[in-house]
Amino acid sequence: MPGANALGIWNIERTTCDGVSCPTAPPENDNCLDGPIAITEGDYDFNNQCATTDGYGPLPYGYFQIDFDIWYAYTAAWSCPLTVSMCSTGFRFDSALAVYLNEFLGDPTECPPCPLDGLTTAKTLAGDFQDENCIGIGFGGAGVWTSLDQLGRNTLPGECFLVRVGSFPGSRGTGVVSVSCPEYAPTQPVGDPTGAKKSRFISFSIPGVGTLPGPETALRVKLVSLHHVEPPYTGGASAPFTAFEGQVRWVGPSTRYVESVSNGTPFYASQLQCDPYYQDWSTIDLLHVTGSAIVPSSAYEVENLAASCAGQEANCTAVAGPLREATARWGDVVEPFNPPPSSAQPDFGDIAALVDKFKSALGAPIKARALLAGTNASGVIDPSPDLGFTHISACVDAFKGLPYPYAIVACP
Repeated sequence: MPGANALGIWNIERTTCDGVSCPTAPPENDNCLDGPIAITEGDYDFNNQCATTDGYGPLPYGYFQIDFDIWYAYTAAWSCPLTVSMCSTGFRFDSALAVYLNEFLGDPTECPPCPLDGLTTAKTLAGDFQDENCIGIGFGGAGVWTSLDQLGRNTLPGECFLVRVGSFPGSRGTGVVSVSCPEYAPTQPVGDPTGAKKSRFISFSIPGVGTLPGPETALRVKLVSLHHVEPPYTGGASAPFTAFEGQVRWVGPSTRYVESVSNGTPFYASQLQCDPYYQDWSTIDLLHVTGSAIVPSSAYEVENLAASCAGQEANCTAVAGPLREATARWGDVVEPFNPPPSSAQPDFGDIAALVDKFKSALGAPIKARALLAGTNASGVIDPSPDLGFTHISACVDAFKGLPYPYAIVACP
């Protein structure tokens, strides 16, 4: 009986009208060469009962043909885990789905050529054709294609996918094809798990997203409160740099450092910069960020922006809630943080710790917690002992309550 499937269920929408002339013309996207219909995210009703077959059978299943095929083109607006699904079609008819990409044949941002021969199909088929693999829909059901399963990655912005919707041989009907490309929701930054506040560094991590590479994001640092953290700053006339409050900087590329021979544990650090920079940060357990705008005794907010924000950062909504970080007091490196004594004499325990740092003594805290000068070539660590005691002298001045001597470099 026309319209019956292998489970003995009859549905009028499955009726193929074999031997009966189609009452309507073929769909406008019936032939691939005539041009697929451009689609975005959403659900699209289709009817392939009067469609013809013009695509070549998917590989590696060369014996299998997708009958009565119709064509769509989808261009990824941003990086995302793309899903193309016919699961909403359910049991209406035995549908089949194939997705093609120009990744190996040419520029993936150009829609692939119509797969009308075996060679083109082999080079442009993105993974396997999909049939009866929707969870909860068994034999005679529909298929779902995902970029994570079939390509092992998220889409790239601008990639064009050719979507082929049709039937298992001998079946046709009406159905729904769905496209989902969710804009990446950035992961909330996490503060330094060691709880170690640093005078010229803020430290945080971006939680990993699993075994696959994480999506690219940009880290935005906002200068919230310069020299206003508790307890109040007492460092003299150079504070509070209020003209810089509310300004934004961006975390630049990360570099792997080893502090010294005696402390060979590697760590990752970045400089602040004026322009947004996007990369996958999820593989870095703890990132140390420095720059002239990271000032002792100050507060900062760190936000994570999705790659889709590129070029529209100021108005983008794909932004994680901010992490609030504060730096250690001016010159303070040993907990508990010690305010200057009333006699304006330095805390010699802290100074001794500084000397150990700059001598790379075993067990000394990393130099990031003491580096205050802006003249270091890397801006991160001083790889040799501080023979001139310039950094140590600056810290001693800090414990005496003298003004902070380094200026913030303004962005153009």
